Amino acid sequence: MDIRINPFHELYVTETIGPDRFVKLFSPFLVEQTLALFQPGNVILKGVQGSGKSMLLGLLKPEIRIAYAKANEDFPIKGEFSKFIGAGINLTMCGILDFGQRPIITEKTDEKEHLPIYFGDFFNYWIVADIINSIEKLSNELDGKIARELGIITDKTRFNEAAIALAADDCWFGYFEGIKDIPSLKQRLFERITSYRAFLNYNKEEIPSDIRQTKTSVGIPISITAQKFREHGIVPKDVNFYIRIDQFEQLGRLEGLSSNLGPLYKQVINKAIGRRDSRVSYRIGSRRYGWRDELRIYSTDSSLEESRDYKIIDLDELLRRQESSRGIFPAFADDVFSRRLMDFFPHEKFPIKIKNVFGSGLTPSNLAKKYAGTSPRRIIQIESSWPKPWVDFLNNLADNDPFCARLAEAWPRQLGKEKKEVIFKITQDRPFPWEKQYWKKERTYQALMQIAGRCGERMLWSGVDDIISLSGGNILAFISICQHIWDAWLRDMRGIEIQNYKMPEINPVTQAVGIYEASAHWYEKIAIEAGGNERKRFFEYIGTMFHKRMYEDSAMSNPGHNGFSLKESELSSDNEVRRFLDDAVDFGDLHDAPHTTKTKDKAKRKKWYLNPILSPYFRIPVIHTKEPMYVNVQDVRKWISDANATTEGLPVKSNTQSKKPSNEKQLILFPIKKNKD
Repeated sequence: MDIRINPFHELYVTETIGPDRFVKLFSPFLVEQTLALFQPGNVILKGVQGSGKSMLLGLLKPEIRIAYAKANEDFPIKGEFSKFIGAGINLTMCGILDFGQRPIITEKTDEKEHLPIYFGDFFNYWIVADIINSIEKLSNELDGKIARELGIITDKTRFNEAAIALAADDCWFGYFEGIKDIPSLKQRLFERITSYRAFLNYNKEEIPSDIRQTKTSVGIPISITAQKFREHGIVPKDVNFYIRIDQFEQLGRLEGLSSNLGPLYKQVINKAIGRRDSRVSYRIGSRRYGWRDELRIYSTDSSLEESRDYKIIDLDELLRRQESSRGIFPAFADDVFSRRLMDFFPHEKFPIKIKNVFGSGLTPSNLAKKYAGTSPRRIIQIESSWPKPWVDFLNNLADNDPFCARLAEAWPRQLGKEKKEVIFKITQDRPFPWEKQYWKKERTYQALMQIAGRCGERMLWSGVDDIISLSGGNILAFISICQHIWDAWLRDMRGIEIQNYKMPEINPVTQAVGIYEASAHWYEKIAIEAGGNERKRFFEYIGTMFHKRMYEDSAMSNPGHNGFSLKESELSSDNEVRRFLDDAVDFGDLHDAPHTTKTKDKAKRKKWYLNPILSPYFRIPVIHTKEPMYVNVQDVRKWISDANATTEGLPVKSNTQSKKPSNEKQLILFPIKKNKD
């Protein structure tokens, strides 16, 4: 293969690759962490863009299972967990999102009342058709090997009898009258789906009368289908039916000819889930913002309840680095990285680790020397009150170890209240006092940021640790970083003969170029999502503020001020600020976490940091050390206002007002706009 092709060129492989490549590229690393997805019961698989939802849901497709068998590879789901038949719908690709672009009922006032019912009917027919297709695929491929493993029996007579019994059920209201076998049942399913598509795309003047008069209740025909296939011995009782619904968040963007259609359609899906029907289990893949507010069940006063109606698998929470450890993401990323390279370097010994290509990066000492160049003393800022012996000591130290010298410069500023003879005590014995393990560790990245700035250099990010940290537990961010680094390396190699099948070892400077480009790309694409322009302006404001505060903190007293913290009680009192921050988290632009306060009141707090991949763009450390900025909700409100994060401006409430709950109407943070962003 041509080495000049970037192995990481494809970011969204789930949508572009076939089953054969899926087998090669899919990392089974998360399967053990998400086993609830392969057990009975409704499951919501949520995560930000690129967290791996669609790849995991892909394991439920019969085509993927068949591809594993054809490749003589072990199916990632083993034992009792593998006893399932998967069917489903991708809400973006199936055409169901066309509901709303054309009214079905002539009278406008009836549109909201009827459209969700037609939406649910289309959903039913699509899923039932896919269940039948899944059973046939598993039975026909590999001479029925997988069907036998699952205990599926699809002899013609039995299958036709099941079709007749299914068609006769009253859940269809007579639509399948006259059906005598599976082929005729499939044809009628196809005709109904096609009729919907033709009408919604203005290729028919109206919905056929036989559809108008036979609308089904969402979920019931799906359960009946599973029941009939079990009753007629097609599918054993211990084989589960898993119904996947991918890209659920797309419903939130659906407005169409009437407002609020998206929430109504979500309520329809909720109704299928809320039936708690043991005959089938639903698997919903959704970005975070798609599964948050709308839990009502259509045409009822009830709402879905977590743990009772469904379980949640939060991939972001699963993959992000924990306070006390790096978590499971590094090993997951290593596996994904290795699989991406397998086709490009077939003669290499596998697995190829990230470290084999990107190395360990530069040490803080070497980074400081690289920033300082031939004038290392410029990294030191001397105060006029400092005694000459101390100044000479700092300058001499900078000549040999600029990083250590920057820490030493901060040391007397940290100890400003102590006696002068203690503050400026000069010793030649290492480790120096400012090299104490935790004091140094907490200030390493702030020191490097300041050294780079004082020398007019861009921060250099490289090596496996930096790349993993900047990925922030998101596999798409990781692949994007690898893609941009590889592109930078290919540019470096223009005009140079590259030996095929030789895996490169990419130098730190080239890595730094690619990492910065990836960071800038992620910053620019914030605006693509709904409300993205407002959030982008807000991040520009706080990112610049973080950099300025940390850069100007010459004592390095606050190395954790690349994030901010709020009392949860304050946040709950301002729904508009809370919603703004929640949206930023749900779109993956901010990361949040519970925060144990260090103040005497021991109040519950929450802290927020920019998505780590934005750190190079804003020139701030990616590591979170010490305490973040302690602010109040009025500070955040003012940041939003100063950033012009709303089109009509944001009134700022006075900090002197009472903190007690007020009965006054809350100021509008996000005024309703006539035009979409």
